[in-house]
Amino acid sequence: MKNYDVIIVGAGFLGIYAAWRLAKCGCRVILLEANNFLGGNLNSRQWKNFWLDNGTHNFDMRTKLEEKFFLDILGKNIQVWTDHNWASTTDKTWTYGFEMPDFSKDAPILSNQALAELKYIKESSYSALKPNHYSDALIQSHGPVLSTATLPLVRKFTGSDPTKFSVDARQSLTIFDRPKLGTDDEMIALKKSDPFWDERLGVSLLCGDKNFYGKSVPTKYCYPA
Repeated sequence: MKNYDVIIVGAGFLGIYAAWRLAKCGCRVILLEANNFLGGNLNSRQWKNFWLDNGTHNFDMRTKLEEKFFLDILGKNIQVWTDHNWASTTDKTWTYGFEMPDFSKDAPILSNQALAELKYIKESSYSALKPNHYSDALIQSHGPVLSTATLPLVRKFTGSDPTKFSVDARQSLTIFDRPKLGTDDEMIALKKSDPFWDERLGVSLLCGDKNFYGKSVPTKYCYPA
């Protein structure tokens, strides 16, 4: 019988990364996975008649440790990109330079309702309640209208039921925390006015204000070749 210092259950991205870090430190590690493939959320999901790349195939290489990790595990099977961009859509309209939900063009009425609810949350103790699940946390921080529109996108992205996620899932799903509910100028004005809005609204890379888009501008990513 083999002996191990650490047993990791779940060979998703975090499990693989943890095993790599521990093995590099000299630990004897075993990685257990219920499925017959590795990767967890890194694997594409099927939605209706389409196969979707949920975005986690683009690996962040902006730090030396991240670069070392991906070069080590992927070896020659790697494609590095230094000029990376994206676009998002919630219905028919594409928003280039934006990776989060943009409801401003396809759902202007919903956007106005969501902004009104967010204003109510800001001025009340509604968001001070302690949530039990991911969906509860989203509702308490963003309101019922915006959450109702966002949760189906989370389901499509993950391939799972978001109402069954723990609160901790928000740490991995921050892409849904800053939707766009108006023009870049309107969003920037609100974000400048209070940290509350800055935490809950997004702008595109084309907004021209480095104070807001600069936080997430990618400089080096890689993909499995």
